[in-house]
Amino acid sequence: MQDTTSQLNPQTNIRERIAQYRTENDPEIRLNKAAPIIDKILDPDSAYLALLDNYKAVSINEFTNGILMCDAILDQFATFAIEMMRQLQQEYNCQTASEKATCELATMEFERTLEIRWQMKESLVYQRALAYSHTCGQRESIVATKGVCTACNRSRIEIQLYAQLGKELDRANRHYLTAIQTLRMMKQAPLNITIKAGTAVIGQNQVIQTKNHGYQNKAE
Repeated sequence: MQDTTSQLNPQTNIRERIAQYRTENDPEIRLNKAAPIIDKILDPDSAYLALLDNYKAVSINEFTNGILMCDAILDQFATFAIEMMRQLQQEYNCQTASEKATCELATMEFERTLEIRWQMKESLVYQRALAYSHTCGQRESIVATKGVCTACNRSRIEIQLYAQLGKELDRANRHYLTAIQTLRMMKQAPLNITIKAGTAVIGQNQVIQTKNHGYQNKAE
C-alpha cells in the first residue's frame, strides 16, 4: 500500500527526510563513533584524545570539562579556570545552557584580567632592566645605529605597551562584571507587583484603572 500522505504532500515528506540528516559533527554521530574506544580516549596516557574526531566528542561536555576554554587561555591558568567555572555554576545553581555558558564567559574574562596583569608585571620588570642600560653612547654594545640608544628606544615601546595593557585590563574587568551581573539577573525571581488603588500611574503616559476587580490600560 502506497503512502498517500507522501503523495499528497511531497514537499512535507522531503522536509521530514532532510530533517533526519546529521553531519559528521553532530553530537550523536560523535558519540556513536567514540563509544567503542571511549576507554582509550579518556586514558590520560593515551594519544587518542589528540585526534580531532575524539577531541570533538569530548568537547560535547564543555561546560563540565572546559576543554575548549582551556585551549583559548594560557596553560598556567587552565586548572584554575575549570575550578572557577564549576564553582560559579554551583554558586548560581546553573541548570540551563545559557546560564552555564555565561559562567564560562565570566571565567574567561576573569582569566583575561590575570593574564593582562601578568603581562603588565613582565613589562615593568623589563622596564627596570632597561633602566640600567641607559648609558646612551657610553658603551658601544648597546648603542644602535645613528647614535640612538637601544635601551631608550625599547623603553618607550614598553611604556606604550603598558598603557595599552591598562586599557585592555579595564575592558576585561567590565566584561567580567557584566557577565556576573547577567548571571544574577538570570537567577532573580520574577517581580510580582500587587496594586490596590483606584488609579495607579505605572509608567510614563500609562495609567491603569481598576473597575469591578478588573483593569483598563489607558495610554495618554
